[in-house]
Amino acid sequence: MAYYLSSAPTSKMIDTWAHSLDNSKLKSVMNNVVVTGGAPFGGVTYYNFNYPNATHMLLVGEDMDNFQVTMPSNYSYYELSWAATSSFRIDGASQSALDSSTGGHYFNYVQLTSFLPDVTHIVDPSYFGALVVIYRMP
Repeated sequence: MAYYLSSAPTSKMIDTWAHSLDNSKLKSVMNNVVVTGGAPFGGVTYYNFNYPNATHMLLVGEDMDNFQVTMPSNYSYYELSWAATSSFRIDGASQSALDSSTGGHYFNYVQLTSFLPDVTHIVDPSYFGALVVIYRMP
């Protein structure tokens, strides 16, 4: 089992330098460890212990293109966070990074109250960027 501290947003697991949501930092490390040990590599599952009632995790991202996200109001949302290789805007507002000393990997939380359900939000990463949503379906 690998984990981040409870104060870190879930988006910290995104490997922004890979420019893909197929590889998380955890998946890359696990693959290297298992293959080096000579074992076949299976799948990786994720769980956030901060939100035991959550049932799903959505990863959505783009490389150098904006995208739209509309979250249904009948879901329960626990965390919304982002990761990017450079600047990141939501509905035209620049998002500030939690820690700018991470060598081109920026991340932070998005206040759920500013990301209203049933409203289409425009997410605009200037390079690669992704949102992570932790939620519960009804």
